[in-house]
Amino acid sequence: MPAPGKPICGKWMPLAQTNCARRAGHGGFCNTPQFMENQRAAKRAQNRPYDPVAARRWKAVSNVTRYGLTPEAFAQKLADQGYACEMCQRPFTEGQRVCVDHDHNLGCHPGEKKACDKCRRGLLCVSCNTALGHIETRYALARPYLKRWRGMAL
Repeated sequence: MPAPGKPICGKWMPLAQTNCARRAGHGGFCNTPQFMENQRAAKRAQNRPYDPVAARRWKAVSNVTRYGLTPEAFAQKLADQGYACEMCQRPFTEGQRVCVDHDHNLGCHPGEKKACDKCRRGLLCVSCNTALGHIETRYALARPYLKRWRGMAL
């Protein structure tokens, strides 16, 4: 059995939690705040200082290019949408994460986090992107349920 607080699973945990709730022996590392700080310290020790601004910038660019958009095309799409989420129409704020929505059911890129012109849709805020994912996967289940209990026409 691992020592208390020892990272063992890879699951991200909130600041207040220091022990993994999963059973011992499941492998990997828990991403406790202490473990993540140790990782940053190890990078600093290798003369690779952790730069949170650079990390956010790299993540933003890699997320955009992963979905088949150049930074210029992403900026144009953002401008075309009026710098707002295409679903809820709320304006994006400085530093807010913008999700590139794409249709998983087309099968263009099975098992990959990629998109192309065929399956890529709009730019969404995290809340709308998450909600849409739930809607797409559960719509077939929700429709008959709501119809039966509320007489709703969907």
